Amino acid sequence: MDGTVMSHLTTPMRILDQAQPATRQEQVMVHPKQTAADQVRAVLCSVVSYEPDEITDDRTLYSLHADELEVDEIAVRLEIEFGVRIGADAVSGDTTVAELIATVVGRLEAA
Repeated sequence: MDGTVMSHLTTPMRILDQAQPATRQEQVMVHPKQTAADQVRAVLCSVVSYEPDEITDDRTLYSLHADELEVDEIAVRLEIEFGVRIGADAVSGDTTVAELIATVVGRLEAA
């Protein structure tokens, strides 16, 4: 290949190498139609490895096989995802998905 073709092929790679991580606002804008409940379920899916349709409102975190460490991880991930303080005291293994969603929505409304 000649130099002209190679420079066109490598330019996108240089741009990708220089890309900065998305800001918090940009991350939120990726899924603007996603509800808080959907985002909570996505966090749960990533921690407990269940499919979204298996995470119903009446399920407790223990029924999703989350241990104490994973319950704490869920609280931390929700804090990061939503930018509000959840606190480990607001989440336990006996917390249902519906209660968890209500906690997050309440914190968002209070913020």
